Amino acid sequence: MITLISSSGGVYDYGLTLNAGEAVSFDQGQTITLSGLSGVTGASVSNFPIDFSVGSFTPTSVVFAAIADEGLGNANSTPITVGTLVVDSSVLTTGTVDFSMATANEGTVAGTAQGPVSAAVPEPASLTLFGTALLGLGWFGWRRQRAV
Repeated sequence: MITLISSSGGVYDYGLTLNAGEAVSFDQGQTITLSGLSGVTGASVSNFPIDFSVGSFTPTSVVFAAIADEGLGNANSTPITVGTLVVDSSVLTTGTVDFSMATANEGTVAGTAQGPVSAAVPEPASLTLFGTALLGLGWFGWRRQRAV
């Protein structure tokens, strides 16, 4: 599972969380993808125990790709979070984003994590409808006041 470790000033650090006794392996070219992001301006990998690189990124997603066939296990009795997958974003608000991992031993693992998302902006048609309603209420109040 992918977990948001920290976020500050538009830098979002993610780690790979393994439950007690869990192991995960990646074949060369298999990926970890974060999607549903906003404002992505860059990405990098730091202190990750499996060799990964940034495969690609767009303003809404980042793909990290395994460089070699490698695996990692957790022999502890509690979950551990390892490595850092870094996402740089111009967006400072967090919300729910999706992740997907293509692994050699578990197949595709998908879930959600926190990450940079833009605040919802009403569509123009909704604003037009709201404005029309306000004009109608204003006109109704004016007619009512004029009739008295």
